[in-house]
Amino acid sequence: MSRKLEGSPTPVQVTGLSTGEEDVLTAEAKLADFFVRNQDFFTLYAEDASIKAKPSRALGTFAIDLEEGVLYGDPSYYEKKGLTEAHAFNSFLHEFEHFRRLITLLRERGGLEKWRKHRDRVKAKPHLHVFDNVLEDISVDRAILSRAPNQQETQFDLYRSHLWPKTDFTELPKHLQFIYALFREQMMPKEPVKVSDEVRSEIERLRKMKNASGQNVIEVMSNPDLPQAKRLALQESFFEPVYERFFEQDVKEKKEQEEKKKAEGGGGEDGEKDQSPGQSQPGKPEKPGEGKPDKGEGKPEPGQGTPQPGESKPGESGTPDDLFKELYNEYFEKSPDAALADQQIEDAVNKVTKAKGKPKSAEDLVAEAYAKEAGVSVEDLQAYQRFWETVEELRAPEADTTVVEEIRAVFRKILTERLEPVSRPKQPVEEGEYLVRPAEAVADVRAGRTEPRVWMTYETRERPKELFGAFDVTVVCDRSLSMNKYDGVSVKNAEQQKAVMLVLEALREFCDNLDEKRADLMNDLHVRSEVWGFGGPPEVGCIKALSEELTDKQRVAVFKELNNTPGKSTRDDLALNGLADSVSEEDWERVRKGELRKVVIVLTDGDSSNKAGAKKAIKDLREKGVIVVAIGITNAAENALKLYAPDAHLAKTAAETGVAVGKVLETFIGSLNG
Repeated sequence: MSRKLEGSPTPVQVTGLSTGEEDVLTAEAKLADFFVRNQDFFTLYAEDASIKAKPSRALGTFAIDLEEGVLYGDPSYYEKKGLTEAHAFNSFLHEFEHFRRLITLLRERGGLEKWRKHRDRVKAKPHLHVFDNVLEDISVDRAILSRAPNQQETQFDLYRSHLWPKTDFTELPKHLQFIYALFREQMMPKEPVKVSDEVRSEIERLRKMKNASGQNVIEVMSNPDLPQAKRLALQESFFEPVYERFFEQDVKEKKEQEEKKKAEGGGGEDGEKDQSPGQSQPGKPEKPGEGKPDKGEGKPEPGQGTPQPGESKPGESGTPDDLFKELYNEYFEKSPDAALADQQIEDAVNKVTKAKGKPKSAEDLVAEAYAKEAGVSVEDLQAYQRFWETVEELRAPEADTTVVEEIRAVFRKILTERLEPVSRPKQPVEEGEYLVRPAEAVADVRAGRTEPRVWMTYETRERPKELFGAFDVTVVCDRSLSMNKYDGVSVKNAEQQKAVMLVLEALREFCDNLDEKRADLMNDLHVRSEVWGFGGPPEVGCIKALSEELTDKQRVAVFKELNNTPGKSTRDDLALNGLADSVSEEDWERVRKGELRKVVIVLTDGDSSNKAGAKKAIKDLREKGVIVVAIGITNAAENALKLYAPDAHLAKTAAETGVAVGKVLETFIGSLNG
């Protein structure tokens, strides 16, 4: 038997089929047409290309695939329950919004744990499950109207005809009066409902609780843009205590009623059947198995198979929730959320968790894309970002600020000094010193515009000073084996890493600021950086080449390279000679003319293995106009201070290295305009 779906509800003409088979083909064609017509809408609605809605794999059912981000659905599920096509579409959107929120929550860092904790809590008690579902539905339906305003009339009609047809809830238990009234009045404020005086008092009390923007706590809690964690916090703090108090009252009253009936010789076990739930079941009651989803695809029938949460097992005494289980079952049966079973959602979460450890958060997805663009691995990028967070916290001694902020302040001063105020004309404006458009002024006044934009004034803008220059920073790092030692406070190599990356990140920010201001600089300023290493001969070399570039890939590469300090000697002389040889004749000429300032910062924790060679290399660089500064790391580097004198500083502990480097950088960058 061949089948061809053309995306149309028109029955497919295939001979020799039974009526049932023809019905299946018609349903398949109708389902295909539904997605052909609405796929673009679903894509726009999701606002996320990774979240999709697709035709159900089995007619009349819903399913989800969290790994692929797909909700599989069939609106005929709702039509079988007596809903119109328009109502079915709105109910489909309701389920899609729930799915969108679920996948968004699971992608958040710690989202899986939040979801499990909340699910376990409400799953244990049906009355809490109803409470949570109703309050979340307010936010869900508000989100639908926010994203698809044309659904308002359909949505309200669905409330009136099927979901919330009654406006008198007084015959219901108070805890249900409370949340049902919250839903209907929040969504349809022009149609107030009847509830008991006690319930009304609590609702009005909540409405009087407002934030600084004038929104009451009900509006804030149900705001569709409010993060899930905050919604739950508000729900548990302000609404749940009221709900639980009413529930306890209802349980007490219900038990008293049953005791009274028993004392009078009546029943009481099914007393709640005599109450009107205030809601009507859409469509005709289904026969067993009729219109039900396949196993695992729909919501299990309450009361069948294993007991539901809160229900008693055979032979056991009932729980307080059992007193109202028929009302709860009725609510869940008619809810649009019944299309997707709780167990199926849990299975989908377990599946993706097992397959990938846990669903990727939005931060993880962004990090992957960013790392790919930067040309580094996600692991390396995240390790570096965590490391940089510790560097940013380095504080200058006896100062109420961080080292990096002190350097930023120097950068801002440099840019400010390279710009000076100048007055420039600005027009047209509403107020000014000179009338530049008299004809327009007359016309505007006659037309009733009392503040025409016809004047000219002068505003102060920045104009560049006639400054020029370039600045090179070279950091020379000690990669000898002794850098792995712990000085009683920290490991020397770890602190050297912080110092080097502090320099690179600070220069990167400075370069970014220069790019933004470059159009206002008459004579440009260029900042370049490079990193060299030394240890034994194998460790000597350039780690980051001299350039204005300081990409993520370059910074991560330097960070990784400095993790390893295996050198068996301290040949700083080789590194100094190497970087001197790498300078072009053109740059040496610029240094001689004072157009280029070159600063070399050497980090070391001990003696040079070739003192004479190092001394000569230092002398040669300084004679050519290069500023060579050394920072000795711990007291073990006292001999290095003599070698690099007079420009040498001591970081008494490894932890002071970053601060010392920051001060050196601040000193020599700060004098750029001097």
